Amino acid sequence: RIEKVGNLTVEPPSLFRGRGTHPMMGKLKPRIQPEEVTINIARMSAVPPCPIPGHSWKQVVHRPDVTWLAMWRLDLTNAVKYVYLNNASSFKGRSDRDKYEKARKLKKYIHKIRANYTKNMKKGSKATKQLATAMWIIDILALRVGGEKDSDKEADTVGCCSLRVEHFTFLDPEEPLTLELDFLGKDSMRFYEKIDFNKYKDNGIGEMVYNNLKKFCARKKPTDDVFDTLTPSVLNKHLSSIMPGLTAKVFRTYNASITLQEQLPKHIGHNLTSQQQVKIYNTANREVSILCNHQRSVPKSFGAAFAKLQARADQLAKQIEELKVMGRLARKGKGDKIKLKPPITDDMTADDKREIAHLFSRE
Repeated sequence: RIEKVGNLTVEPPSLFRGRGTHPMMGKLKPRIQPEEVTINIARMSAVPPCPIPGHSWKQVVHRPDVTWLAMWRLDLTNAVKYVYLNNASSFKGRSDRDKYEKARKLKKYIHKIRANYTKNMKKGSKATKQLATAMWIIDILALRVGGEKDSDKEADTVGCCSLRVEHFTFLDPEEPLTLELDFLGKDSMRFYEKIDFNKYKDNGIGEMVYNNLKKFCARKKPTDDVFDTLTPSVLNKHLSSIMPGLTAKVFRTYNASITLQEQLPKHIGHNLTSQQQVKIYNTANREVSILCNHQRSVPKSFGAAFAKLQARADQLAKQIEELKVMGRLARKGKGDKIKLKPPITDDMTADDKREIAHLFSRE
């Protein structure tokens, strides 16, 4: 079976940019040589020739247990880069299907999991309460699990298990049971939310989570971990004991799917146009984006484009006012005082033509 390959090229040497305030920003990213690239093919397949004369691949392996076709390591960040099959490939499709099937399976266990962390929130050791509180945050706030990073080589991004005291601001007594959560998540995207725990009233869970977080932050430095007894591996091990194969990241898939299902109407009229149906879907999908903190980076040209649109809006507002004046003059029989459109000439720009587009010519 022939499948499309995804990323085919190796990045050329350049200055490293990274995302957000990456500590390696501005350093030189050297050229990747064939001697650094490992190829993964079937035992019976011909080895692809190295395209650069005088060079050869680092090694050729036969690993059917992985999904990458080639890999190399960046010396600058020590990160491993892979070549995978295209997103439209059947293999990737099966992988996505398995991911959503696991989320469908979670739906059968979700009440058991929520009962588990609610019970552990009330009693138990500090480690048990931290585990239960983290499970609530991942389930309800849809945070990624997070993990340890080398701050000298990677951007300071965090997830649930790596949250620090400095990321929490407790607003009581002015706003009881309310806090601000502010940190940089994956790809240095800022997560900011003012969370009112009063709205989570089932079994008093909101108040328990708030009080636990306050205790976990007490008598700690701003740079200390909130969940100092918890790691992603401990969390995932506990989750898999409730549902085989369950990890924390499945919660995001599950909650995103449930949110989309709840936002979409149960019945859509057959008389709606394709554009109207797309609008309904995009509106529902926007709620999923808000839940998962999916944001689009502001384009570099945004400022200039916005200023141009604002100037156009101001121009239209001015033209509307001039048309209102023309209407009043016409009703009073003073048509000779109405400003007329000048002749269109070849040297006029598009902006010049837009400036007089609302004016009339006398027949």
